[in-house]
Amino acid sequence: MNNTTNIKQLFLNSLKRGTGDAYIILKDNPTINFSSLIIKGAITNFAYDNQSEGSRANYIYQLIKKSKHKEKIINAVLTKLQFEKDDFYGLDQMCDLAVKFYKDGNILGKTALYNRFEKNNLEEYKFCGQKQLIEIGGINGVLKVAEVIGKTLFENPDDYEDSWRIDYFQKQNKSLDVYEELKKASVNNKFIKAYYDSILKNKWIKPKRGKIKQFTYELVKEKMEKGRFFFLSSERNKELPTGTSFRLSPVGGYLCHLLQSILEISQVYSEKKSFIFLFDKMSEK
Repeated sequence: MNNTTNIKQLFLNSLKRGTGDAYIILKDNPTINFSSLIIKGAITNFAYDNQSEGSRANYIYQLIKKSKHKEKIINAVLTKLQFEKDDFYGLDQMCDLAVKFYKDGNILGKTALYNRFEKNNLEEYKFCGQKQLIEIGGINGVLKVAEVIGKTLFENPDDYEDSWRIDYFQKQNKSLDVYEELKKASVNNKFIKAYYDSILKNKWIKPKRGKIKQFTYELVKEKMEKGRFFFLSSERNKELPTGTSFRLSPVGGYLCHLLQSILEISQVYSEKKSFIFLFDKMSEK
């Protein structure tokens, strides 16, 4: 294994982890062509937990911009986007990258995104690109989304679409009357009408949150004595005073003293990291 191969492997390992080493390796080795590895990282989301971490488009785009083979990489990503069917998280990441390409002046980013979005009605293609299309298309993006999703609604009357995305777009674009634009477009387009009717019928309502109860050591003691478990974040930990003693059963007393120690430690680090504590029922035997 030669030195170039070793460097490429180090680059790929870093890229998969999403660390900054990849950027440094790319910068320090201008004679090595990393384009195939960057393409691999662009069309595949290598996050350990895709749902939690989300798209790595911001990270990948920094590598693309630094590469001497930028155009080759962009063309490969946009081509893959238009024909990929199954990889939802890879598709979502490529859609994000298409937005970045377009905003940096590459019109093909928008074209590829529109082309892939129109395939969402095809049975073998997974749905993607709704958020990104609206981001770069504005009201025209909204109308395209309404038409494509509306086609599914028109053909499947039991399906529905709620109003959350349109309400959010309206909130971000107060100079527009989004519902009025949809209403006008629905006059001559049966698919947009199906979409418009559905969001009117299924208005999204923001869930109400109950009043948050302040944590005290008395409340913690009560929960523990009742054998219930609960979660404490570092922010909630700050509500608890230090230096409080408890008179409980041996197990309960031990847990409370352990709790107090953990809380005191967590308060020191709470600005750096969020802590979650789980206290489960312990039965005396």
